[in-house]
Amino acid sequence: MNWFKLIFKKLMKLILRIINEIIFVKKNIIIFMSVPDFSDNSKAFYDYIATQKMDYELVWLVREKNYLDFLKNKGVKVFYFRSFKGLIKLLLSKYIITTHIVFLFKSNQQKLINLWHGMTFKTMGFLDKTETRKSLKLLKIQNKNTDVLISTSQNMKNAMSACFYIDPRKIIITGQPRNDIFFRKDDQKHIFKIFSKEYLSKFSKLLLYAPTFRQRKDIFCKRIDGNIFKTDIFRFNGIDDYHEELENFLDENNFLLIIKLHPFEEELFIKKGIKLPKNVMILKNRSLVENNLIINDILKYIDILLTDYSSIYFDFLLLNRPIIFVVPDLDKYKSARNFALEPFTFWMPGKIVKSFEELKDSIIAYSNDCNIDQEKRRMINSLVNKYSDGNSSKRIWDKISNLK
Repeated sequence: MNWFKLIFKKLMKLILRIINEIIFVKKNIIIFMSVPDFSDNSKAFYDYIATQKMDYELVWLVREKNYLDFLKNKGVKVFYFRSFKGLIKLLLSKYIITTHIVFLFKSNQQKLINLWHGMTFKTMGFLDKTETRKSLKLLKIQNKNTDVLISTSQNMKNAMSACFYIDPRKIIITGQPRNDIFFRKDDQKHIFKIFSKEYLSKFSKLLLYAPTFRQRKDIFCKRIDGNIFKTDIFRFNGIDDYHEELENFLDENNFLLIIKLHPFEEELFIKKGIKLPKNVMILKNRSLVENNLIINDILKYIDILLTDYSSIYFDFLLLNRPIIFVVPDLDKYKSARNFALEPFTFWMPGKIVKSFEELKDSIIAYSNDCNIDQEKRRMINSLVNKYSDGNSSKRIWDKISNLK
């Protein structure tokens, strides 16, 4: 039975490829996809194209059916990824914009643009020693179909080329569309969609904790890298007796701590029912989508970023504000996954903490003087981000619109 399903699946793929090569491709359809839906670089690039009032039909394909009605009511042309109508739009499209690996029946008339979802700090793809053979095989298929993969600098281009095992001539240095937000003047209207002006006025500093995932379980892989969530927020070996102290610390200093978890772990964290201290809030993906935002709309107004091995800090470097690396499982993570950039501590322009006491001291130090480590941040930013001008989307469009 399994062999029958496998043969049937391959046959359907072959048929769709043939259909896609034969069918006439309309040049005025652009398909957008992302993980999570309606987010990240694809969402930011979509917003840019929409404001340019070009003669293109902009179409989103989403994996979560519960987003369909909501996005349609917002005026977004959207279809379920596996629907017949979605498939037809995909077959008729000229450009396909994505942030992840997608397995498409792309024809030679179509252009696949991979905006990805961040530059690489930790290993991934062919540099990740724990990556499964199935995932690497799928990545090879994606790379063969990819016409353009973006990066933010020559250093990032080299790292992405190694991770993806892709022809570096396909990689263009443009910057990331999601970072164009940092250079847009919006008078805080976006953050006020999530947090009221009156609520935010209570706090002297806004802190964001945005870690990468440690635990992943889906159709592509099952893996654990470092400390998983147990009962504490920062993975300090599962010890949660600092939560009361954290509450007092935040309250005494009028700090608000916002937690934005990786999509792989958001539901897992919430299901664990970890009790959050006062002045600590979870920012869910759903809240961002419902308010037509991405995380960088919020990141723009954060005073101090708390992260670990996530590449979100590469984005934050454009703002040159303090970064704290909360890494109680550093040795374990390095052993399990490792880093694409070495020596990894050179690339971490901020305080590296492994305990709650160190974390408190670092927050206070940066709160009192945000210029600490300023020059190191500038130096790493110059290696990571070639552009600091808010024109990443424009550079991407100028490139792909001239592809032959």
